[in-house]
Amino acid sequence: MHKMSQARLLREVEKRLNRKIPAAIWEHLVSERYVSEALGGEIDDPVDWLARNAQKFLNLSETQEAAKPLLPDRRQRQMKDAHFDFR
Repeated sequence: MHKMSQARLLREVEKRLNRKIPAAIWEHLVSERYVSEALGGEIDDPVDWLARNAQKFLNLSETQEAAKPLLPDRRQRQMKDAHFDFR
C-alpha cells in the first residue's frame, strides 16, 4: 500500500497534468476505484497511472464541451420540426 492520501494523490496528479481535475471527474475516479487501485500498492507509479486515466476522462469531457455549440438546443429543434404553410 502506498503511503499517500487521496488528497495528496490528487495534488500530485494535477501537478503531473499541469491542470486542475474537476470534482466530477475526481469523484468518478474514486467511485470507479481508480484511486483505490492506484493507492493499492501493486502499481509501480500510481501518480503516472492515475494521471493517464484521468487524462482520458478529461479528453472526453473536453470533446463533449466542444460539441455543444454544434448541437441545436431544444427550441431550435422544435422550430425546425414545425412546418409553416403560409399559402
